[in-house]
Amino acid sequence: TREGKLQHSEEIVLSLEKKDLTLEDVLFLKNRLYLLTSYANQSHEKNYLFLQNLSERQMRPTGSAKKIAEGPLAKNRYGRAFDIQLSADSSKVLVYNQVPSAPKEPERFSLHVFDEQMELIWERDVMLPYPDEQMAIREYRVDDEGRVYLLGAVYDQNLRSRRLPSHYLVLEYRPGDLAPVEWKISLDEN
Repeated sequence: TREGKLQHSEEIVLSLEKKDLTLEDVLFLKNRLYLLTSYANQSHEKNYLFLQNLSERQMRPTGSAKKIAEGPLAKNRYGRAFDIQLSADSSKVLVYNQVPSAPKEPERFSLHVFDEQMELIWERDVMLPYPDEQMAIREYRVDDEGRVYLLGAVYDQNLRSRRLPSHYLVLEYRPGDLAPVEWKISLDEN
């Protein structure tokens, strides 16, 4: 209601073929509710992301779960396998996950961009241009055109202990392009 009072509450048991699922997110796009859940398959060492419609009246998943992404068995700092970002107009959805890399190697990510009906537009695995100890991703964004932007802090090797980045770098990933567009951002002597 407009007063912010609870109108309906429903417990949902998250399972698929007798396997426990983890809630990743609930999205409201184009007047439709979507339930995003994941399953950690230990034997294949993979996380799978599933999509289901969510009925507005009963707040229950409807139809069968559709696998829309997969990645290596890992969880982010919030205990989820995947991260989700919406574009400003909610017409694009970015699903991303980190791909494990060897120590002192650049970080790797898997990017999946969907439209507002949760149909895949493009996907790609990317590797950052700096080793892990020299670059830390601060933010991910997807724009209304489906381009993905990563904002990273870049550290000089000798200054890493001071935790002050030497500059920031924006990486823009576009469908079909092999290499990202890069923008260096720095504030001299600050």
